[in-house]
Amino acid sequence: MKHPFRVTLLVLVVLSIAVIHLIRFVEAIRQWEFLATWPGVSPLYLALTGFFWTMVGLPLAWGLWRGKPRALPITQIAVLAFLLYAWFDRIFIANRVVTMQRDSSWYFAAWATLIFLALFLWVISSERTKAFFRRDA
Repeated sequence: MKHPFRVTLLVLVVLSIAVIHLIRFVEAIRQWEFLATWPGVSPLYLALTGFFWTMVGLPLAWGLWRGKPRALPITQIAVLAFLLYAWFDRIFIANRVVTMQRDSSWYFAAWATLIFLALFLWVISSERTKAFFRRDA
């Protein structure tokens, strides 16, 4: 069965997030000494979160691409976990100095989150998407 366009989009998004976090992991290790001199976020946090989301995203992208039946429900859990992580990171880790009251970019982040969720629901609600993951892979 040919990949539905929506599944291809989902794979590209998951793969992009995984690659961004792979870069985060590699750069945290490469720049460890430099990052350790800055107050705030530990290079260990950057490396571990980069590694974690790379290890979640790469196999998930592969499972989605191959149409593995368990990939879709795992993706739903991963998307919710990633959005919770992203907001936790934004509010409690990256936003230590600038409060949300003075940082107007959180409006954009909130809208981007809602749009991302809407698009994700649009992708997984498609009958072609559901059929793609029901087939024998």
